[in-house]
Amino acid sequence: MAGIVGLTEIQHQNGTSAMTINSSGQVAFSNKKISFVLVYAQGSDGYNTISTGSYLPLNAVYQSKGTGAADYNTTTYKYTAPVNGIYNISLAGITNGTSSHWNLDIDGTEQYTFTWSASREYNSTINHYLNAGEVVGFKSGNTSGYYRHSASLPSSLHYTYASFYLAEEIVG
Repeated sequence: MAGIVGLTEIQHQNGTSAMTINSSGQVAFSNKKISFVLVYAQGSDGYNTISTGSYLPLNAVYQSKGTGAADYNTTTYKYTAPVNGIYNISLAGITNGTSSHWNLDIDGTEQYTFTWSASREYNSTINHYLNAGEVVGFKSGNTSGYYRHSASLPSSLHYTYASFYLAEEIVG
């Protein structure tokens, strides 16, 4: 036996909307947390190195959705998780051949080597569980190199960038 239930909204008995369905069938959850930010290194053009223990200076926001821009601090170069959840964290860059070793740092503790390269380029992506309020950055494990450019994105002149994306909020 088949049946059709014609709804445009599902809500709690107190009237709080949980989800809506538009005329095209697209579903929207009213309480779904969104946090996405794409950041990059902007400054005088050229290759740069930073000392061991310094954070990769990703100081400009290119794209953000939800609370992403507010979750990333362009002065400290760190992202703060807004909720408990699984986060997709990515980093890519080039160097002038200087060995680059970037650790994933959470709340001031280096978790593990996120990416390491003795050649010109580096990149890495991971899905990692974070608790709300945990602060994440890329800390140099040695004197590491990166490239920055003065142009704003979009531009084909940028090579060092990272993204932080809340893939799934974990409740309970």
